[in-house]
Amino acid sequence: MNFLIAIFSFILGWILGIYTRNILMKIINVKKKIKMAERIIAEEEKRREFKEKHDFSDCFKEEEK
Repeated sequence: MNFLIAIFSFILGWILGIYTRNILMKIINVKKKIKMAERIIAEEEKRREFKEKHDFSDCFKEEEK
C-alpha cells in the first residue's frame, strides 16, 4: 500500500513540476518583454531629449536664406 502511495505521489509531483516549470517560463518571458519595452521607452526618451537639446533645424534654415 505504501509503495502505491509513493508511486502515485512521485507521478503527481512530476506532473505538477512540469506544469510549474511551464508557468514559470511564461512568467520569465513576460518579465523579459517588460524589460525590453522599458529599455525601448528609455531609449526613445533619450533620443527625444537629445533632439530637444541639440536642435539643428535653426542652423539649416539660416543656411538656406
